[in-house]
Amino acid sequence: RSRHPRLTVRLQVTDAIARVGDRVDVAVRIGGADENVVAKPLRATRWVTVAAPSYLGRRSAPAHVDDLRLHECLVFVAPNGRERAWSFAGGAADVAPAFRVDHGPSLLDAARAGMGIAQVLDFMVAADVRAGALVEVLAADAVDGPPIRALSAPGRRSPNVRVVVDALVDAFGVG
Repeated sequence: RSRHPRLTVRLQVTDAIARVGDRVDVAVRIGGADENVVAKPLRATRWVTVAAPSYLGRRSAPAHVDDLRLHECLVFVAPNGRERAWSFAGGAADVAPAFRVDHGPSLLDAARAGMGIAQVLDFMVAADVRAGALVEVLAADAVDGPPIRALSAPGRRSPNVRVVVDALVDAFGVG
């Protein structure tokens, strides 16, 4: 808005998949994109498995993915009601959830509070890991996550849409 003060923005934050078109000019989506949209890559991601130092002080860090069966696992529940499977270099891991939540910030709060181990996208915890509030475990087994993209309808590439997509590209540091 500082570059384009006449531009008005309505930000809607939801885990529901917004359909680009009538009421949504630009969507930022983690993961897949419909074939009938213009998708601009914004950022690559990586799945990271983290725990608070307080949790790791009570329980030793898992040395192998199979060790997760012995730990308190904090699991995200997707908007479709399904638990998100944990991904590692060797494939999906079978974890027994001790805590399930459908709200990303609450999942992070639980991990920071030492309730157990969580698997999230790297950008969600980068500051916490740098600050030492969370510690990455099983880093050697981490895998790429879904890309983050800006989506817009092909016929709606107005100057306003281009400005917003360009601002997102700048904000995410693409290119």
